[in-house]
Amino acid sequence: MSPLHDEELGRLLKDMSRQDASSDFTDKVLERLAAAPPRRAAWGPRTAWAVAAAVAVGIWAGQMVRSERREQVRAAENLEQMQNEYRELRSELDRLRRLTSDVEPVLELGGTERLDFIFDLRVLADERSERRAKPASHSPR
Repeated sequence: MSPLHDEELGRLLKDMSRQDASSDFTDKVLERLAAAPPRRAAWGPRTAWAVAAAVAVGIWAGQMVRSERREQVRAAENLEQMQNEYRELRSELDRLRRLTSDVEPVLELGGTERLDFIFDLRVLADERSERRAKPASHSPR
């Protein structure tokens, strides 16, 4: 069976004999409509509440997703800020180390007008390294 084209359908309809409705056709249709039980509305109270609840849950879920996304963005921004601060602190520490390497490791303890007490920290460092390098002796003195 092939689909009918508009011209073909029009020709078939013209060829059909015309039928006239009976004189009481309209009255019968109206009587049947009046006697039919009323149709329930497609949207009853339960359906309306269910749709409202579904919309509310959808809105809530959307808010939760947006809130979670904002938290992720905030956490990423905080991490980036902390990494930048770490790099700045590291750079500052390296700069301070370079500055102090040029300074004599001497500790001035004060003194009088004629005498200053100065402690050379290199001597302490040398003594500690010598103690670590020498094996402990068990022989009597």
